[in-house]
Amino acid sequence: MAEADGVGAFLHNLGNLDSGLFYYQMDNIRSSHMVKIGRLDPAEVIRTLKPTLKRYDGKGVPFQGLNVGNAKNLSYDVLEKITNKFCSENFIQEVRHGRLFRGFIDAGQEGQREVTVKTWDFVFPGVHSYDTYPRKFRDEIILLERSEIKSHPFLVELFGFCFEKKLAVVYDLKFNTPLCELLTSAEFGWKERMKVATDYALLLKTLSREQFDLSCNGSEDIIIIDKEYNIKLVDFSLYAFPQTLGIRYSATTSDNTFIPKAYAFELGVLLLELITKKERAWKSERHPGYYISKMNQSSIVAESFEIDADTGTTITQLIQSCVNHVDERPDIDRVFDKLVSITGYRPAVSDSYPWIDSL
Repeated sequence: MAEADGVGAFLHNLGNLDSGLFYYQMDNIRSSHMVKIGRLDPAEVIRTLKPTLKRYDGKGVPFQGLNVGNAKNLSYDVLEKITNKFCSENFIQEVRHGRLFRGFIDAGQEGQREVTVKTWDFVFPGVHSYDTYPRKFRDEIILLERSEIKSHPFLVELFGFCFEKKLAVVYDLKFNTPLCELLTSAEFGWKERMKVATDYALLLKTLSREQFDLSCNGSEDIIIIDKEYNIKLVDFSLYAFPQTLGIRYSATTSDNTFIPKAYAFELGVLLLELITKKERAWKSERHPGYYISKMNQSSIVAESFEIDADTGTTITQLIQSCVNHVDERPDIDRVFDKLVSITGYRPAVSDSYPWIDSL
């Protein structure tokens, strides 16, 4: 019990870390893009920020790290070793709040095992507040490790995390092909696309059942696919926890209705991309329903897919219902069932998992 209390206190402190610890660092200023292109003089910046830098630079975190479940608390030195000091050869791509890197860990007799490292980057000079980054970092650890959701096959498995000098998580994952790179591929056929969509729907249905409110907007976020078209959701934002976790911004009673419908919208976005072979490109001020209305109303399926007219019409209607006004939108459970009936594919994975009810 004492150990659980210690982890709970550690997670609380982690989410309340001062973002200045990561932003006001000499190395962060010197590695700034604006410095590299000559728009900022690092010596002048450091001189101007001297009192603030004195307060933060090299200060270190104010409390001791702990492992969280199976996720290891890793030092910054270990993180640099895993990524070869975040070298350019190991850089994969940018994500919402930072970057992805390939990493390699010693797996004993198995030799080197590839992992994926995700960072939260405190870019200097900041164009927005980074105050929420420690909480988002902490939230992901809770979601992937403290909950039994870590058994879900469509979410990444957390190997470890680091909060010394840099916020980062390490996934036990070999990075595969991002979905966005396959959208126009002729080899990515109808059957495989419907498998991806239905698996994604099952993941959203599982999250919805426990009132985890994630933002995961189609291929804009990182959904990766292996050679068998199995998915992993790598990057997302978490907005609310189930009330049972006792966290300040827990899902409310009204969320219990809204979250399943929000996930239906998320799935509609992904389906629209998959069947039109187009990555989401509508302007932010336009609702996706506007663009659907400009397409063939009987079927918006790309002509290269050889499917019957009824299937094309039915899935078009399903997408239209997913992006309707929330009051007229079905929840993710109904959408999942409808998608299974259209495609004839049901994931060979249970949609029921045991859950931990508290930290």
